[in-house]
Amino acid sequence: YSLTSLQSFFVNDPEGLKEFITSFIKSTKENLVHLENAIVENNRPEIKAISHRIGPIFKQIQAHSIIAILDDLELKMYPMKTILANFKELKNKTETLFELLDREVI
Repeated sequence: YSLTSLQSFFVNDPEGLKEFITSFIKSTKENLVHLENAIVENNRPEIKAISHRIGPIFKQIQAHSIIAILDDLELKMYPMKTILANFKELKNKTETLFELLDREVI
């Protein structure tokens, strides 16, 4: 991942960047709960919508492995077993990313 493009928006405002990252982490965690619920309910339209909604910020920070999973969830028609496995991988990768982001902006 890279914060370079985000940092260009927060030049001379490290506190603003920290607030943005904190908000991003919080909203993503909430969206992951909604995504998990959609998966449990086998609600494919909602799975696609949530994956689409949370993708852009990951693209901005160049989190390529997370983007690939979100794109698969949004665009491909996998069996639910595969979707669930992808979701578990997504959760693991986002948790790792969030730990790294927390260290970087503190």
